[in-house]
Amino acid sequence: MSRWWLTFSAAVLGTLGITASFVPHELLDFLDSPPATAAVLSVQLLGAAWLALAMLDWVSRGTVIGGIYGRPLVVTNLTCFGISTIVVAKLVLQAPNATLALLLCAFALPAAGFGWYLFNPPVNNG
Repeated sequence: MSRWWLTFSAAVLGTLGITASFVPHELLDFLDSPPATAAVLSVQLLGAAWLALAMLDWVSRGTVIGGIYGRPLVVTNLTCFGISTIVVAKLVLQAPNATLALLLCAFALPAAGFGWYLFNPPVNNG
């Protein structure tokens, strides 16, 4: 099951990371945000961070997550997905939007999964 979570996490973060890194202007236009230089730079840096975490998850797919050695991987993913869930949930509450609701689900599902792995013993079943 840990392989599935890491693959799903890598897919979500990789998609978002590539999008934010290579088409930040279009992403800001989609979010109705002015494409100021600082905003574009921030989106690209966020994309780089998401892409880096996606690569970490992708190369860690074969490992057991949780326990002593896998705990940093779980905590890192839980922090990223947990904070992202809270931020997007605030946006959804302010201005309900189907795209943001889908993004909220894409963040909340891995946050719950990695939260479970944090507080339960690791299982080596792939």
